[in-house]
Amino acid sequence: MFAYICYLRDNVKRVVPIKDIKDFHPRTVRDFDPTVIVRAYWRGLKDDIPYEEARRYNAQVLKLGETRESIATTIAAKRVHQPKIVPATDVTSMSSEEETDFEQETQKPASTRTPAQDAERQRLRDIVNRHHANAMDGSPDNDADTSCGEPSARSETVYREVVEQRDRYKTRCDDLQKQLSETKSALSELEGELEDTKKEMKMLRLLNAKYQVRIVKAVETQMRCIQEQPSRSSASNGGGCAPQRCESGKSSSTPQPRPCRPENPPRPLSQPELFSTEEQPGPAGDPGSPVSIRPDVLETIRGQRTASLMVKNMAVALWGTEGLANRSVTGSASNRTQGREPKQRLTPKKLEAIKSELRSQMTKRGADDAEVQNTLKKVPRFINEKIQDIRRKTKTTQQD
Repeated sequence: MFAYICYLRDNVKRVVPIKDIKDFHPRTVRDFDPTVIVRAYWRGLKDDIPYEEARRYNAQVLKLGETRESIATTIAAKRVHQPKIVPATDVTSMSSEEETDFEQETQKPASTRTPAQDAERQRLRDIVNRHHANAMDGSPDNDADTSCGEPSARSETVYREVVEQRDRYKTRCDDLQKQLSETKSALSELEGELEDTKKEMKMLRLLNAKYQVRIVKAVETQMRCIQEQPSRSSASNGGGCAPQRCESGKSSSTPQPRPCRPENPPRPLSQPELFSTEEQPGPAGDPGSPVSIRPDVLETIRGQRTASLMVKNMAVALWGTEGLANRSVTGSASNRTQGREPKQRLTPKKLEAIKSELRSQMTKRGADDAEVQNTLKKVPRFINEKIQDIRRKTKTTQQD
């Protein structure tokens, strides 16, 4: 018969034969009192201490069984209850050495142990628990007194598998560490290339802005000369081309290879209800003159994807970049420019023409009335953004 006991000194549980318990002779597996303190041999972790050298310690019997397997099955199915007991052992039957041990165990407070002793106790307890788990796994054991002895074949197999898995993880960790160092090196090189690319892109953007300003100025000059060229110049010159004159009144020193009259005359950028065909066209800037843009330029503007791009391009076509740079949406000075002469206000007639064209294009694209009205309210903001962009590019060009 075997007993599942708990040593009270360090709370270690083991399965031992009942012959290791002093004066303990149960007749059945239920013939025991779990609240009574008994004296049981401790023969070491591997039971390598002979009985004549082993010492007894206070213990508490928790379970009895005919075989180790029956106790292991019971413990695996349900946790064994350990009742609290009051030390009331009769020490008259103890030897002098056992009586001294008993007094030390019952009188020595737990607080007198050092941290090193607590750590050693915990280590030994873990070892005993591992051996106890091996004894509880149901593996056959011919030796009735080696439940905490040599590890079983299964535990050795598990140990080898754990060691092999640890070696695999260590090799994998070394490979990952090597890959990480290589990735960091490559990343540092890419960061250097990125910095160089950013510098090149910055230089290219500055050059692009400078050339855009030059191209826009050249195109505006050509468009202005075409619009201001007298309509009867070809008739008065007998079919020849008259010298081109700009707003400043000076003749262009370089002849431009373009026809005297544009092949596609500009058409009004407005709805019929805004500008009547009965209005008499006058000189540029006169309120009676219709607002017009060349048809090819207008078609390009109508092909823009967003409303903001359409508004900004129409504003450049109507006022030009120089004209927009010297104008403002409201015509009043802001708080930041107090004391300065305010910029000239945008022409209301041209502003209404832009809104009318935008309304027409959005309606053709299937926009509802609420969306159209919301977008029309943003027209002054779109034009103001374009004005600020032109001023910023002009300032950057002047600094370069």
